[in-house]
Amino acid sequence: MKDPVNKLSPQSVLLFTGGAKGITAQCAVELAKLLPCTYVLMGRSRRADEPAWAQGIVDASDLKAAAAAQVKAAGGKPLPAEIEREYQRVVSIRDIDETMRQIEQAGAAAVYLSADVTDAAKVRFAIAEYERQSGRKITGLVHGAGRLADKRIERKSAADFDAVYGTKVGGLQNVMAALDVDQLQLLVLFSSVAGTFGNIGQADYAMANEALNKTAWQFQQAHPQCRVLSINWGPWDSGMVNDTLKAAFTGMGIVLISMEEGARQFVNLVVDPQPSEPQIVVGSAIQRRPDTVSPLPEAPILVRRLIEPDRNLFLLDHQIGGNRVLPATCALAWLADTCEGLFPSHRFFRASNYRVMKGLVFPDNTPMEIVLEVTASTGESNDVLICQVKATSGGERPLLHYQATIILKNRSAAWEQPLAALTGFGNGSEPLIGERYYTDKVLFHGPAFRGLQSITLTTGDSLSSVSRLPALDVRIQGQFPVGATNPYMNDVILQGLLVWTYEKDRAVSLPAGIRSLVQYAPLPFDRDCFMQAQVTHHTSSSVRADAVVTDAKGRVYLRVEGVEGTISKALLPLFQASQTSLDPARVDELPAERSTAQG
Repeated sequence: MKDPVNKLSPQSVLLFTGGAKGITAQCAVELAKLLPCTYVLMGRSRRADEPAWAQGIVDASDLKAAAAAQVKAAGGKPLPAEIEREYQRVVSIRDIDETMRQIEQAGAAAVYLSADVTDAAKVRFAIAEYERQSGRKITGLVHGAGRLADKRIERKSAADFDAVYGTKVGGLQNVMAALDVDQLQLLVLFSSVAGTFGNIGQADYAMANEALNKTAWQFQQAHPQCRVLSINWGPWDSGMVNDTLKAAFTGMGIVLISMEEGARQFVNLVVDPQPSEPQIVVGSAIQRRPDTVSPLPEAPILVRRLIEPDRNLFLLDHQIGGNRVLPATCALAWLADTCEGLFPSHRFFRASNYRVMKGLVFPDNTPMEIVLEVTASTGESNDVLICQVKATSGGERPLLHYQATIILKNRSAAWEQPLAALTGFGNGSEPLIGERYYTDKVLFHGPAFRGLQSITLTTGDSLSSVSRLPALDVRIQGQFPVGATNPYMNDVILQGLLVWTYEKDRAVSLPAGIRSLVQYAPLPFDRDCFMQAQVTHHTSSSVRADAVVTDAKGRVYLRVEGVEGTISKALLPLFQASQTSLDPARVDELPAERSTAQG
């Protein structure tokens, strides 16, 4: 073992935050074997004598049984939570006593201070009282205190953030404010590789650890006489990592750090005669594998959702014959969003074989529970996930509403928008103004979907259109906000085929399915989008077309093949009888400041 350096000596007084238990305590014990100075351990728990009822009981089950008897004897109810609380209190007392014993057995002095690092006043009092009574200044700090509240960012609360960030960063600030930092010979911060590489559910934890890293660099520059380290630890095998997490780390090529090895690494870094830079990573190399995904579940994943018409105000602008109808584009967007949510490392790229089997209609505005069944597999490349999705309702004999194959690509496998020539514009008859079709109710849509600006019927059963839809208030989007796709603009694009059908047959159509939709970028609000389409099939009952949608420079948003509509002359009277949010009876159902048309 190397000799201590950087002014550390038997006269040093080292403060360890994070208590006298766990990883930080193990590091203190290991350093005490080499450097028998004074170790001041600060933790939230109070140091107390072990209760008489627990003395001599070692087995965990026997100790819990004794805890239950104690709670009952004290007049309480031996509920599981209360038993566990008493059990953990005894375990904490024993852990603190054992750590103090091991430090003293190594020939060092051990002191315990009870204070939560997030409580600035208690930290200041505890340190000041120790220094007053001992007559000695603290000359080293190892900040190991930390907390976790792992959740995806959309589920994190302000309290979660405060607990995680406040303990790491706020706790360090509180302790440093209570010390004479000019006296420090050693400053070690327990950071994490999460601060550099990130980790799912640990946005706050990553921020806190990166803040410690930056603090170490700044403090080293301001105090060159002090040995400064911010140790970016990999995961420890400390009991906090269950079998599931161990398997996940193994799959990422990460070897857990044992308590013994971690403590040895800590000591080696502290006493290294050739100090490294302040920030250092300890742990196995992280193998980035963007071409692989976690093992996919063999059984279908079921996602249940209650669709509530009154929460989805855009339905007021999508009514047929007085009934609110979910747009086929909203249903497809829902399937894509669900798959992205299940596999967040991937994003939507293509929908194939999308079929509207029984569209969702809400004649009496009653909520309806829909179940999405998702079966995922990998494609020819590991960058690709293929999700078979079905949307059903009902119980033992479910009714199939929608189905599609949703193809996702790894987010790290970026792609660019290809270019397409705008050849279909200015090559046909005079453009038809879209507003006319909304006024005549050939298009039954209300303001949330009134984005068709003009349409041109060109030669050879082809058409082109220009669309632009003002941004839609998120409150009106309801349960179907713009996500993987923009379902509101997608609906506007499909309206061009409906107009073509009307001009050809004096009949109207509704979307029935799409053979293939490839998306290079979601369609934007408040921007002109150009569609060029070719009708490939047309009978009295159906129409089918291929289309490409671009921006003004020809950059492709969508390539669509086999978009199909079901034609019916009987639908036209229903379209013309439809109401929208502009109807006086509907005005009170909208937000006070409606921005459907204004963005």
